[in-house]
Amino acid sequence: GDGIPDLSDTPAPAGPPRLAIQILDQRAILELTAAPGQAAAIAQPPKLLPADWTTVSTFAVTNRLHRIEVPLPMAPAFWRARVE
Repeated sequence: GDGIPDLSDTPAPAGPPRLAIQILDQRAILELTAAPGQAAAIAQPPKLLPADWTTVSTFAVTNRLHRIEVPLPMAPAFWRARVE
């Protein structure tokens, strides 16, 4: 309660899930921020319209920040995350 975060402080409430994308070398790094204990899925469509999303990764969120690395596609790409 002294303003310095430590183990005795009550954790801040978790915000809504958030997906961030970073391009590094020839990889796309997807960073999902979500509350631990939830099930998550990352999906990508082969083309935007019509959007036919294909799941590329499923996992249980174990850390507040979860990183997934995928090869950088040759064409523009879209990803989405579903957290339950």
